Amino acid sequence: MAYSDEEIDANDDGQADFRIEVDVAKKTSTLTSYASWVLALEGTYRLNETMPVRVNLKHSSR
Repeated sequence: MAYSDEEIDANDDGQADFRIEVDVAKKTSTLTSYASWVLALEGTYRLNETMPVRVNLKHSSR
């Protein structure tokens, strides 16, 4: 697959918190935040046949 587009529900509340788009051919990623605590896309990494991403989230104090 040359392109991946996924919405992620990081806090398991049934609503997407952010969207990640990964273009494998260009080795780039884009982050669209839907929640104020989703801060930034820190990086996109090439590991063998996969391209994981790292997203910065704001820690909520409980």
